Amino acid sequence: MKWQWVCRLGLLLSLGFFSNPVAATQSQTLSREIVSEHTITQLKLDGNWLAWRTWRTDFVNYTSELWVTNLTTGTSVSLGSIQNETYDFFIDNGRVIWRDKHHVYQYDLATQTNTILQVPHQQNHMRWTVAGDWLIWLELEGSPPQLTNQIWKWHLAGNQAPVLVGSEVATIYGIDSLQSDGEIISWAYATHVVVKNSVCSEIHYLALDGSQAPQKLTEPACNIGIKQNLLLNKNFYYCNNQHLYARTLANTEILINENNCRFDALYGFSGSGNFLVALNYGEHTTSQISVVGVDIRQKSMFTIDRFGYSDSGRPLIHIDNSLVAWSDNRGAKPVIHVRPIAEVVPTAPRQAADPLLENRSYYPESQHSLGGLFEQYWQKNGAWQCLAIRKAKNLAKSMPILVKLIRCNCLSVSATNITLNWLAHHMRFRWGV
Repeated sequence: MKWQWVCRLGLLLSLGFFSNPVAATQSQTLSREIVSEHTITQLKLDGNWLAWRTWRTDFVNYTSELWVTNLTTGTSVSLGSIQNETYDFFIDNGRVIWRDKHHVYQYDLATQTNTILQVPHQQNHMRWTVAGDWLIWLELEGSPPQLTNQIWKWHLAGNQAPVLVGSEVATIYGIDSLQSDGEIISWAYATHVVVKNSVCSEIHYLALDGSQAPQKLTEPACNIGIKQNLLLNKNFYYCNNQHLYARTLANTEILINENNCRFDALYGFSGSGNFLVALNYGEHTTSQISVVGVDIRQKSMFTIDRFGYSDSGRPLIHIDNSLVAWSDNRGAKPVIHVRPIAEVVPTAPRQAADPLLENRSYYPESQHSLGGLFEQYWQKNGAWQCLAIRKAKNLAKSMPILVKLIRCNCLSVSATNITLNWLAHHMRFRWGV
């Protein structure tokens, strides 16, 4: 009977840790755990640098503070704080650019110097972004029904006049997802409202090398999901009806992943090279949210970490080149995990020294890990005894997962064929455990 209790307890404990751990050796210079004293509200990577924003309150006022971390040395420096405002910032091409109501600031990572930029038209910026050496923004001109979107660029050296890149007739529904890769600038253009708080959109884009009319990727039907899209390698990635798509500049839609795209694009949707990362809600509930990656070439999605949902503790994620970073508010203090992307894909080797691994083994077929007493007993005694198939009904009350296995006849297969990968696969893909 002892083995049954060991197996039973081990399985129950292991189920609580069915997440995809990320592994990295402690010798990896760019594998970092950055501890914050306050809630983390945004983070962005650029090469070996991480910029991140925190928020704190004394219940009368709140304070936003912007930090930058050298991932090679692990040193963090505060770039400044402000009360009752939230910094909007970018990190790109060796600079951190941020702004408040009064100024736009630039921090040079190489020289570690701060400057105030005299940015034209700042009070008129409706949306803004940074691409390479250019600050890009949209201005809304006129009044209804004669509104115009004007897209401007301004060189961050500050010695040139702003350039009007293009303009178009605007709608009262606005735009979203203003972004640029340094060659084109794109945005989601809202066309009309289909139901309350749901706007149909289409992608508009234009080249940055001269003023011209924007190109329009028209939609055959109302597309709500494309409002939040990501520009990467001249493709636009977005969720629609729980499918992940890529839209080309030729307006061809490519299916990347089926039935598993429930991204929270406002809090974490980023891409670099051949990978996307995002926050993904559970299939049947928003009480769970996963940090996921997408291998675009393989058209596959994998789990990096998994969280219970809360507004105050929602994770954030970003990827740049070979690094991925995500926040974690589950402990006593908020932490930012930084790992090479090669170490979070399912086929990566795992190292027990990594604090995220917690001595569990990883099974890439199901993107899960198992550990503790359950795994030890399984490896020693096999599926037949550990699952107690002959007595499964008697264990059903204490091992609810077996009820599901029995009801779907998953245990009708030979016990010798039941492996850890098989069990994790059914827990993951049948019930989302």
